[in-house]
Amino acid sequence: MHARVHSLPYFLDPESALLNPRAGAIGSAHVGKLLTLFAVVVRTGAVQMFAAYRIYACAACKREFRIATDVTDPGAATRPEACPTHGCTSAKFKQLEGGHVHSNYQEIHVQVVRG
Repeated sequence: MHARVHSLPYFLDPESALLNPRAGAIGSAHVGKLLTLFAVVVRTGAVQMFAAYRIYACAACKREFRIATDVTDPGAATRPEACPTHGCTSAKFKQLEGGHVHSNYQEIHVQVVRG
């Protein structure tokens, strides 16, 4: 699937730094938001897949839960520290076989247009 978004309405507040940040100001506050950036795409990477979440089961109560992975290091896994079940004090977990929730991402390199 290919999508090209253009001519977005500015009724939300075109001067908002959250919707229209400078390229150097884009950061974690912008994750999950649609931004307007005036730039030229100079290079795109291949669409890649990564495990967005890993699913674990508590060894004591058998509750299944998911832990988000780090987008900046898709191969790294953060192990849970404690069971999220109220009253369960177990710290032993097993990653479930096939226990991944996958997502796609693509790196896009841009050159900011001055103007």
